[in-house]
Amino acid sequence: MEEKVKTEELTEEQKRYIEGLAWAALLSASIWALGNKLWWWFLGSLIPIWNIYVLLKLFLHGRRMSWKKGKWENFEKFHRRQLYIWWVIATLVALYTIITILSAFLNGS
Repeated sequence: MEEKVKTEELTEEQKRYIEGLAWAALLSASIWALGNKLWWWFLGSLIPIWNIYVLLKLFLHGRRMSWKKGKWENFEKFHRRQLYIWWVIATLVALYTIITILSAFLNGS
């Protein structure tokens, strides 16, 4: 049984945020795990086949796991880190997409 996350001092909105889906983890489980101090999950994301489980686990329960294991000073720092990681991953995905499209265009494919 999963241990309940300590959220007594948080508002209902903050609790919902922590219990919510980690969409950035769906785009890049490795970067998301590193940025959220989930070291073992990062290593697991590098193992073929197992990384599918890691991706789904982090997507569904990643924020809760990060809040529990990250020893965050307060919710604001936790939330700022989530947004920062989201922008890092979104930027990398956008750059990869642009480079792929430009490469295909320049190679005449």
